[in-house]
Amino acid sequence: MRCENAVAQAAEPGVPVYEALVHRFDPEYSLAELDALFAQLKPAVHQLIAENHGMAPAAADEILTVDATPAQVQILCDKAQAMMQMDPAKTVNYRQEHPVSVSVGPDDARPSTTLAHGALFAVDCLMHESGHSRYNYGANDLVKQAGLWGGIDGALHESQSLFYQRVVGLSKEWWQAFYPEVQAVLPKYRQIAFSDFYAAKLALHIGPNRLDADELSYVMHIAVRYETERAYFSGQASVAELPGIWNAKYHDHLGVTPASPAEGIMADVHWGSGHIGYFQSYVLGIAYAAQFYHALKRDDPEAFPALAGGDMTRINAWLREHVHQFGQLFPPRELLRRATGEDLNPQYLIDYLKERHG
Repeated sequence: MRCENAVAQAAEPGVPVYEALVHRFDPEYSLAELDALFAQLKPAVHQLIAENHGMAPAAADEILTVDATPAQVQILCDKAQAMMQMDPAKTVNYRQEHPVSVSVGPDDARPSTTLAHGALFAVDCLMHESGHSRYNYGANDLVKQAGLWGGIDGALHESQSLFYQRVVGLSKEWWQAFYPEVQAVLPKYRQIAFSDFYAAKLALHIGPNRLDADELSYVMHIAVRYETERAYFSGQASVAELPGIWNAKYHDHLGVTPASPAEGIMADVHWGSGHIGYFQSYVLGIAYAAQFYHALKRDDPEAFPALAGGDMTRINAWLREHVHQFGQLFPPRELLRRATGEDLNPQYLIDYLKERHG
C-alpha cells in the first residue's frame, strides 16, 4: 500500500491519495461524484432486492446447474460469439481461472472464460470479455492509423463488456434466440420450458462471489469494494482491519458473510495486479451501459426485437457508430454526451433494473 501512496502522490500531488488512484482509471470523476453515485444507487437497489418476488434461489440453481463437458461448453461459447457477430478473423476464445480479454493489436481480440462455475456461467463470462474485445477492435481506420484503437480503460471499457453480458445477455430477446442452441447442446434443457429457464436467469443470487452475482446485488458487491478502498486510503482503517470491514459491509449490504478471506477480501485479482482504485469502473460501466441502452432504443426501436430473431446487426451497428469506432478519440463523458445527448444520469440504470427486476 505504501507503493500505491507514492504512485498517487507522484501522479497528482496535493490530491487525496484515493482520488489519484481512481483517476488512473476514471480521471473525470471526483470522489464526491462517486460518493453521490453510490448514494443514489444503493437505496434503489436495496428496495428492488427487498421487493423482488422472482424464482427462489434454490429453484433457480436447480435449473441453471447442469453437467457439461469442456467440449459442450466450447460449442456454446462458439455459438454465443457467432450470435454476437464476433469477427472470426480477429477473435479466439480460451479458458483460464479468472476471465480476461487481451489484444496485441487493432485487429486482434483474445477473450477468455472459466469452467469454474458451470456451462452457462462460462457463456456469461465469455460475453463479458467479448464485449471488451468488440470495443478493442471496433475502431475506424483513421483511429487505428493514429494509434488510438483499443478503447478507453475504466468505465467506458466496462460499459461495453457489461452491455453485452448484462443488457444483451440477460435480455429476454437474447434468450429467445439462444435458448434453442442451449437445448441442442445440453439435453437437460429440452425438458425445461423457456419461461422457467428465463425466470431462473433473472433470479437473485445473493452471496459473497462478485463474478456470479445477479444483476441487482452486483451493484452492492462493487459498493463494498469501493467503500473498503476508500476507508483505507482516507486513513479510517488499517490493513489488519480490512477483512473485518469487508465482512461487515457484506453483512450490511447483502446480508451475507464470507466464510474465509479467499471467499472475501482476497477473492479478486485486482489488488494483486495493482488495479487499486478500479472497482468503481464497474458501476460506472453498467450505468453507462444502461444509458446507452436507453439511447439505442430511442434511436432504433427495432434493435432488440431483431435480437429475438438472433440478429444483432442493429445493436452492433449502433454501438460501433456511437462508441466503438472512436477508440480513444474522445474522453468518456464527452463520448457519452455525443452518444446519448446528456452527461451521466444514474436514473437510467435504476429504470433499467426496475424494467428487468421490478
